[in-house]
This record gives sequence, C-alpha cells and structure tokens, in this order.
Amino acid sequence: MSAATRILVLGLLADGPKHGYEIRRWLETSEAELWTDVKRGSVYHALGSLERAGHAEIVEDASTPARTTYRLTDAGRSELRLLLRDGWQDLRGSYPRGLYTLLTFADPLPVEELHALRDRLREELRVWEKGTEAKRSLPNASLVAALMANGRAHLEADLALLDELSAAEPPSSPPS
Repeated sequence: MSAATRILVLGLLADGPKHGYEIRRWLETSEAELWTDVKRGSVYHALGSLERAGHAEIVEDASTPARTTYRLTDAGRSELRLLLRDGWQDLRGSYPRGLYTLLTFADPLPVEELHALRDRLREELRVWEKGTEAKRSLPNASLVAALMANGRAHLEADLALLDELSAAEPPSSPPS
C-alpha cells in the first residue's frame, strides 16, 4: 500500500471513526483519484493492513467489510506523523518538472495534442474545485482553504503557460 493511501486513510480516521464505505464515498465525492495517488479500490485493503499493523482498530464489526467501523490507534497517530515527516523530506520544488520537460521537447507533436493537454488541465481545474468543496469538512479549514487556493494557482499558471504557447509560433527544435 502506498504512503499516500496510508496518509489519506489514517488522516480521515484521525478525524473520527469511519467505516470503509464512508471513506470510499469521500474519495468518490472529492474525486480524490484525480488529485491524489489514492484509488477507491484500495480502501478496504488499506483498512485491513492498518488494522493488522495496529494502526487502526475495529470498533464496530458489521456483517460486511464495507460497514466495519475503524478508529485510529495511538500507534496509527504516530504512524501518520512519521509518514507526514517522511513525505516532507521527499518534497522537491513545486513547479511541474514533468510538464516543463515534455513542453521543452514537444516540437514533434501536432499542436492539437498541446491543445488536448490544455483541455485536460482545464478539466483538472474543475476537479480541483470539486475537491476543494469536499475538503471543507476537514479539520483546519483555513489551512485546507489556503492549500487548495495554492494548488488552484499552480493549475491556473500551467493553463496560462499552455494558452500562451498555443497562441505563439511553434517552438523551434532544440539544438542537436
């Protein structure tokens, strides 16, 4: 299970006990698969793994795994802090290295593909707005609002760059 999945599930459990269906619905409502690396299908596996590791415990068992309620343990709270600290160490600059690399060498592609990327980023901006709405219920609402505004600004800057490049002459090929 990825660190992102563990952080997300532990983070949601830190807000209070939840069953798998609640977490899965939150992921669907916030369209989290598009703004995190967490897939809805990973929720039940993650809960089982976290429970076996002692990071979550069952507080109410139901007839189906989807309705089994879990809560964060003290070990889970420590694990969440450790994952967050490790994540901070892995962070690099916030500019989109992959996008910059692709654009630098995109000359062989038809301009329509650049337009398709621009359209995809516009869709991501729409999803970002939906994610912003879903995150309003999380603790630290002012921090979450600031984070979402920052992310939106990055997406808007990427879109402005693509709009500018789309309107400009095609880039020349890099020297060989």
